[in-house]
Amino acid sequence: MLGPKLGNLEDKGLHPPAMLDGIRVVKDDGNFALHDNDRDFEKNADVLQARDFASTLITYLYTLPQKVAEAREDIDGRKNKD
Repeated sequence: MLGPKLGNLEDKGLHPPAMLDGIRVVKDDGNFALHDNDRDFEKNADVLQARDFASTLITYLYTLPQKVAEAREDIDGRKNKD
């Protein structure tokens, strides 16, 4: 279950609170998509927030660390030249 896993992540303090709140929004939206007949998830507007947050989360978890590592290597390379 995702709920207890989110609580575990929150307790460890590994991610900013805004990121964990966003994950909860995506989780809740997914629950509505599966269990709520009152919402039409075939319209783009119904999934844009979840899609945008998922993209941001992927950037934060995977793309950003790589960019930081590359920037660090560049800085270290320049320091070694001096």
